[in-house]
Amino acid sequence: GHNSSGPVLSKKKADSKRYLKEIQQAYKDKTPVTGTIAKLVKSGYEVDLGVERMAFLPISQADAEKVEKPESLLGTKSKFYIERLYTDNKLNPVVNRRKFLEEEINEKRDAFFSSVQIGDTVKGTVKSFTSFGAFIDLGGFDGLLHINDMSWGHVARPKDFVKKGQEIELKVIRLDPEEKRINLSLKHFTEDPWV
Repeated sequence: GHNSSGPVLSKKKADSKRYLKEIQQAYKDKTPVTGTIAKLVKSGYEVDLGVERMAFLPISQADAEKVEKPESLLGTKSKFYIERLYTDNKLNPVVNRRKFLEEEINEKRDAFFSSVQIGDTVKGTVKSFTSFGAFIDLGGFDGLLHINDMSWGHVARPKDFVKKGQEIELKVIRLDPEEKRINLSLKHFTEDPWV
């Protein structure tokens, strides 16, 4: 019968209206919406915000760090801020994931600063290396393990001392909330050769 598509269409229309209201509200209130990074497009991604509605996510706003492999973010479910609703008078939302992630990182870091003291032992994962040490992921934000704080002996190359992805226990030796800096030491967990 000709009625078969009736209810389906009106449900779609209702969903569409509700979606529009929700994103307008989120835009106004500056609250995040949930979506899935669905497709790689020129200079960014299409994000599915549900009910088959797509928003554009510029690659520069896709992550808190530089995106090395764009396809690695496909399928990621996340929260996004709506930066813009209309382009050329057409509903064409532009979203920002980076801002949401950075706020999350700042909250976690603030919690760390308010609960951890110098001398405390913390767990972290070796994330990346520089010539002067290693960055340690402390749960979404980084601390620095300086080459001089790795061992009592001489460490020539940080890579030889700890491995990327390794979980280690460290002592907190410096906290600078203003600069958002956390310095860590491994020395205290190795034998001092001079003792």
